[in-house]
Amino acid sequence: MRQTQGITLESAIAHLVNPRTANGYVLSERALPLGSQQHLSTYFAEHIQNSLADPAASAARFDYANGGALLKACSKLLNTKAGFVKQSVAIANELHSIVSADQRISPGALVVCTYKAANKSDPRFLAILKLDPSEVFQPLTKTDSAGRKYVTFKEIHNVIPTTGERLQKCAFIRKLPSGSADYDMMLLDLQKRGSKEPARFFQRDFLGAVPFGDA
Repeated sequence: MRQTQGITLESAIAHLVNPRTANGYVLSERALPLGSQQHLSTYFAEHIQNSLADPAASAARFDYANGGALLKACSKLLNTKAGFVKQSVAIANELHSIVSADQRISPGALVVCTYKAANKSDPRFLAILKLDPSEVFQPLTKTDSAGRKYVTFKEIHNVIPTTGERLQKCAFIRKLPSGSADYDMMLLDLQKRGSKEPARFFQRDFLGAVPFGDA
């Protein structure tokens, strides 16, 4: 999966998962209108491409013996186009329950995508992206009381990562033949510098996955 090329998004949906603020938990009731928002298709496709090529991306496999709601939702999303919104909500609910129970885990936006790759025969892949908000500074031109012009900066909060920034937590899941012992996904489960998040919460607690080895 590392060499995936020619990514085309099939569908995408975003949910806000922030149980610590009023109106911070928002479940979308429909998929994003990618047909009229090509910039979003490009944005998510570039993040998928960059994350799969990240040297820290590793192979993993679902813990089938203890698999729960997330495993079932992923299986349904990979097998059919029906129920996309419903299954994405099930995935968001899993993340919400984990974030609610542990204050160390940063809230953010959860994006679920199905996509195809030009150089792969698989009919569909599934991407799960956790987008942690950050702050950026926007340049502004102002004039002081003496009429002197100067440039300053306005801080903007809750900005999602640009495609030039590295995503910290995401998974790219493929459909496997029944009974296969191969890996199920490539994933990133990184820690930000100074982060208080528990190690491997994304892989172990949320995805219910175990390391597979190199792929």
